[in-house]
Amino acid sequence: MDNSIFLCYDIPASLNKPIHKYMNTTYDEHQYQLNLLYSVYSFPNTILPLIGGILVDKYGTTTTLIVFGILVVFGHFIFSIGLTLKSFPTMLLGRFVFGLGGETLEVSQTKKYLSLALGINLTIVRLASVSTDNLSPIIANAKGILAANWVGFGMCVFGFACALILRFKYQMQSYEKLENRDLDEENEEFNTTKHDGIRERLLLGFPIKFYILILVVMFSYGAINPFVHISSDFYQFKYNFSNTEAGKYMALPDLLSAVLNPFLGYILDKSSFNSKYILPIASIFIAISHFMFAFTNAHVIVCLLIFGLSYSLLAAVSWPLVSVIVDVNTVGKAYGLVSVFLNMALSLFPLLVAYVRVQFGSFIAVEILFIVISLTGTIFSFIFVFIR
Repeated sequence: MDNSIFLCYDIPASLNKPIHKYMNTTYDEHQYQLNLLYSVYSFPNTILPLIGGILVDKYGTTTTLIVFGILVVFGHFIFSIGLTLKSFPTMLLGRFVFGLGGETLEVSQTKKYLSLALGINLTIVRLASVSTDNLSPIIANAKGILAANWVGFGMCVFGFACALILRFKYQMQSYEKLENRDLDEENEEFNTTKHDGIRERLLLGFPIKFYILILVVMFSYGAINPFVHISSDFYQFKYNFSNTEAGKYMALPDLLSAVLNPFLGYILDKSSFNSKYILPIASIFIAISHFMFAFTNAHVIVCLLIFGLSYSLLAAVSWPLVSVIVDVNTVGKAYGLVSVFLNMALSLFPLLVAYVRVQFGSFIAVEILFIVISLTGTIFSFIFVFIR
């Protein structure tokens, strides 16, 4: 299901120019519309991750998988209808509904070898993005933009069908009986000891380092995801690529991340090296890559390799650190809180990017914005390293 989500999530970015031409809007209007499609996806997830874990605990993993899977399929269907009718409000509504389900479908975390588990999951997700970046422009050129988008909807349906098969498999194995037998006591303990303290723990029960890590995640990903959203347009503008060529280069950071993350996760799990020291390195590399994009004539592949490496390091280190610095009984809520603040950042930064692009009329100004954002993340990453 994660695969199909990210296939559809990246469609507006991979079809940036074709959507602009198809919707017949001005360039400035398109900048706001494109970034708003991503912001509105993140809006509901400034709240949902806080309650997602509670819903899973109450109704079970497979039940919530089906419910949120329905929202993903229905949301992208609404978006597809809106694109077909050239109705931007309908497209926005679809992305909002899509976001209601998309971020809540998370793979269960393991407490042992967490970095490796997250690395494998990230590989699957990144490969989905690579597929979208490469295939969507090709399909759009051959069959039109609507065909490319509806292929994405078909993948959503396929992912949902896989979720139904998973649900059926668990039922056939009498999953519910096993769950009731093994978890009755845990559920009773949860109801009597955890629910009473959820509000206090969510707000006050985490160490200062946890909140610093949240700031690192917000600003570091704030210099990554919004850039990916506009990267196709940027590559075509600076390097004179076609839409298909831009899609191939757009996929390179995700491809690099897909290859590196499992190995980085395995190394971090097995080694005694303190992974927190990698955070500043990742943040600095993000800033360097944006500086190279803005002010040098370095080959795009060199810039993307640095960008993709920083992307991989950040993902391999930041998320596993959450489980290291918080109490074991609050790990789920901690991940929810990180997701809340990350989605706040991913709601606001794309709109800021669109504003800067329109007001200054230059990608140089946008890259300077990304440099400032990434350097802010670097400062917080150094604070995270040295604070006790």
